[in-house]
Order: sequence, then structure tokens, then C-alpha cells
Amino acid sequence: IQYIAPTVWAWRSYRIHKLKRAVVRLLTIYPFESALMEQAGIPYTYVGHPLADQIAERDNRTDRSVYGLAESDTVVAILPGSRMNEVKRLAEIFLQTAIRLSEVDQGIKFIAPFANEETCVQFKQTLASMNSAISVNMVTGDSLGVIEVSDLVIAASGTAALEAALLGKPVVVSYRLSLLSYWVVKILSKTNHYSMLNHFDGGAVIPEFMQNDCTAENLSREALKLLRDSNYREGVLERFKEIATALRQNSNLRVVEEITRVAAR
Repeated sequence: IQYIAPTVWAWRSYRIHKLKRAVVRLLTIYPFESALMEQAGIPYTYVGHPLADQIAERDNRTDRSVYGLAESDTVVAILPGSRMNEVKRLAEIFLQTAIRLSEVDQGIKFIAPFANEETCVQFKQTLASMNSAISVNMVTGDSLGVIEVSDLVIAASGTAALEAALLGKPVVVSYRLSLLSYWVVKILSKTNHYSMLNHFDGGAVIPEFMQNDCTAENLSREALKLLRDSNYREGVLERFKEIATALRQNSNLRVVEEITRVAAR
């Protein structure tokens, strides 16, 4: 029994044959994986995403005052990734984006959570090297709380973008790899989308600014659109609600039930 399928629908699809030989039952966490598993003849059960349940069950809404923010503030959260190499590649671009947004609206407040002190220090060093007057409230940990108090999230493609969607916050997604890694991904990739949010039924829900498109100009343009165009923003948030509903399946209980059922055979 395998819990969580490898991303064969997006990357190194030849692994699906090994997966078919290896499992008696595959427990998948994304609904869009179902069609591929059926086509490959792999016994599977869709159990939903535990993160969706976790966020839905949050008892208390994070108060903005925790981070010195007022209810009337426009708050943009910056999440350049949890790994050092991600922060090194994305910090300057995300900060340039913040500078552009600040030039349009000096009242915007910026806040950035980090997985550990090391990545936080790297981000601080990048900001210091830019000789900018922009202020960013940097905190270690509590990415969910930071996203929750924000009006907009600028995030590296990955879990943070999914967290933003599940918390009902518009998100601008971007990513940049080393040139070699990027071409390897291009060769072995089977999808045109990188963010999980763009694989659900109904088509792509958010723009992705990857590699050469990962620029402050592109990110700030999309961010301003989400902040200022209420119809566009609401359309995105409605899709996020649909995604959250699809992923909330009482996942932990379903996993236990499936393991118990298959093991009893």
C-alpha cells in the first residue's frame, strides 16, 4: 500500500510501470490523478489532502495585531521557498516585485515567513545588498498564520501556493531553476503546468511565471491585478473554494480505513 503517488503525471512518467508492479493499493491525494491511475490499471483510492483538512479545522483566525498590522492595511506576504537555493534564486526578484508594488502604493505592508533562521538570514542579506528603503517584517515559522493575515501572497511554486489557496488568499506563483535543471525538467516533463493549483478540473486557475518569465515586472503586474480588479480576484477565489472542497475528504480517517480494509483481505 502506497500513500501519496509519485508525480508520474508530471515528471518521469515511465515510473508508472514500476508503480503498477509494486502496489496492491495506491492512496492518492489529488483528484486529477484518478484518470491516469485508471488508464494505467493501478488500483487506487482517492483520499483527499491532509493539509486541506488541517486548514479547515484551524480553531482561531490569526490576528493581524500579532505582526503589528492593522485591519485596514494592505498586506502582501512574500514566500520565496523553504530551501536555501530557492531563497538565493528568488529573494531578489520577489523583493524587486515588492519595491514596484510600493512605488504604486506606499501603504502596502510586506511580511515574509521562513522555515528556519538560515533562510531568513539569506533573505535579510539580499535585502541589505539592494540598498532599498523598503521594509519587510521577517518571521521564522508560522507560514499559515502569515498567509492568513495577508491580502495577497507571492510564493515559490509548491506547498505555499496550495496553502494560500486553501486559506482563500490570491497568490502569484513563480519559480526559477538552474539552467541545467530547467532543461532536464523540460525534457522529462509531461505537463505544461508546474503549480498543483493548475491541474484541477476547469483548467489553469492562476498564471505561473517560471524561469525567464520570473521577473519583477510580471509578478508585480499580476499582483496589482489581483489587488485592484475585484472581479478577477473573486473569480480566482471561487476556484480556490472549489479546490478546497475537492481536497477536503477527512483524509486521515480515509487512509486508516483503506489500510485496514486492504490488510484484512
